Amino acid sequence: MFGDFPALPPERRNLAWQVFLDPATRALYVNWEDKAEVTVSLLRQELARIPDDPALTARITELTVQSEEFRRFWARHDIKDKGFGTKQLDHPVVGPLTLTYGTLHVAAEPEQTLVTHHTAPGSSSEAALRALAARATACGAAG
Repeated sequence: MFGDFPALPPERRNLAWQVFLDPATRALYVNWEDKAEVTVSLLRQELARIPDDPALTARITELTVQSEEFRRFWARHDIKDKGFGTKQLDHPVVGPLTLTYGTLHVAAEPEQTLVTHHTAPGSSSEAALRALAARATACGAAG
């Protein structure tokens, strides 16, 4: 639903990179500014938790250099928790999707977060997700 991570080069297997530097990911999110704001906030939280992480620092530096929008959001110093809410996507294969999400933070493993997505039963978004699942299954069987 959010792209083919294994097909990406390792340095691009990062949601922050994708949100700010990948045009296809940007086009996926109908409310891109909201997604960007939350993404920056999560990076700030991680930097506060592990300030000496060289990979995280390098990612933030890369985004700062390459994205004017990232610099604008980063300068705000906002902190928001992802929590729960609704995402609207414009998927390149199945079109509009409305997903409700919830986030579970694992206290014993602070680097682990589980995000669940679901749709309203009987909705066009549910039908679209089923179509994506069928397509993924068919592609997997063919590969």
